Amino acid sequence: MEQNSKYPSVDLAYEIAIDSFEKMRQQWNSVNRLFHSILSISLSITAAVPLIAKTAKIEITGFWIILTLLICFITVTLCLWGRHQGSVRLINPGSLHAREIQKEDEIFKRDMVYYAGVEFEKNQHGIRKKWHTSVIATLFLAFQVFVLVLWVAQLDVSDKHYQWIASLLQASFVHVP
Repeated sequence: MEQNSKYPSVDLAYEIAIDSFEKMRQQWNSVNRLFHSILSISLSITAAVPLIAKTAKIEITGFWIILTLLICFITVTLCLWGRHQGSVRLINPGSLHAREIQKEDEIFKRDMVYYAGVEFEKNQHGIRKKWHTSVIATLFLAFQVFVLVLWVAQLDVSDKHYQWIASLLQASFVHVP
């Protein structure tokens, strides 16, 4: 770069701008992985309940099971909606070729820094929305687990079929009457 450049720090700003796109992509993927984890845990818990209930000869009807299924449905819906919400805005090489290729190096980099700043705000807003949705989905997952614990706690543990559940809950510091 020339000494008398109109934009003396454009090279440094350009590198930071390009790195910001990578950071945004990483954050976006991280939140999507979180949705995948919440979804997997919620569905695994829901699928395990009938198997455990059948093994222990426990009836899986009633208010607590229906509530658990409803909460699982809400959690799954939130996760699927959150995962498909928006997209990360990146530099389109096609538009670079069409509009930017003829520009001088310094002007090109300056314009890319501006573009990265505009898109950074949009990307950050989208990531925040996804993050808030993942927090709500996590709360529903915790509520699902809590409801299942309440379901198990209300079982008649004097029946010999339920003794192993009572001992498991007592080992987990849940009070079983």
